[in-house]
Amino acid sequence: MSDSSQGPGWWQASDGRWYPPQSHPTQTTAPPPTYGAPPPVAYGDPAANKSGMPGWVKALLIIGGILVVLVGGCTVAVGVFANKVSNDLSKGCSFLSTAEAKKAFGTDVATLQLGGITKLANAALDTRVLRDAPSCMVTPGKDSKIGLSRIAKLESGDAKAAFAKELTNAKGTSTDKGNGLTVESEAYLSEEAVSLGDEAFCTSSFITGSSGVLVRKGNSLVYVSVSATAAQAQDVSKTGVGEIETTNCTVAQKVAKAVLNI
Repeated sequence: MSDSSQGPGWWQASDGRWYPPQSHPTQTTAPPPTYGAPPPVAYGDPAANKSGMPGWVKALLIIGGILVVLVGGCTVAVGVFANKVSNDLSKGCSFLSTAEAKKAFGTDVATLQLGGITKLANAALDTRVLRDAPSCMVTPGKDSKIGLSRIAKLESGDAKAAFAKELTNAKGTSTDKGNGLTVESEAYLSEEAVSLGDEAFCTSSFITGSSGVLVRKGNSLVYVSVSATAAQAQDVSKTGVGEIETTNCTVAQKVAKAVLNI
């Protein structure tokens, strides 16, 4: 306080003395700003979200993840991708509906048609057989008994020759390139004589843990590849790969029957 004004804002009280601006009764002192970390935002239980998300959303995440790797983590590209394909993913498989797949697989799954940019999902699937044929990805639902799987179907006027070629590849090939160089491909034939359709054979495990069956019925070829669950994969040391391959082939045959209406 002072006996006279000391500058702009100073005010005179009833006692005749002058006081600084900040002491005026109408002034309030703002709390000092805080610079700590913002409070956490609750997004729900991640596990619950994961188990409850639709199969097509899982597919979008899978393919989007592959796209991230290919483009070096560009989130803009992933966003464009998501907008472009999310509608297509939700339409399901053209030759086996989700309802039919659930019945054939005997567990909770969703079927999703792959085409165009969504073929990126093949990086996570078994494409050893009918690589270029129209394909669908099968995503497991909550508590599903299978892992990520693939169904491929090819209609061909020369299906018998196409089957023979696939069988030859499954047995492993050896190509002489000359100058003492021979290129060999790894065999993946598990069981050649499978009683299903006109002819069929089962495949052994792929790097993704997938195995299944190729079936020909008339001019139609169907390859169903089933992936083991994480729990099955962990038990390989106890059960052996052969048991998983047998289980996968059995399940795959049921699905192939559904696709071929056998």
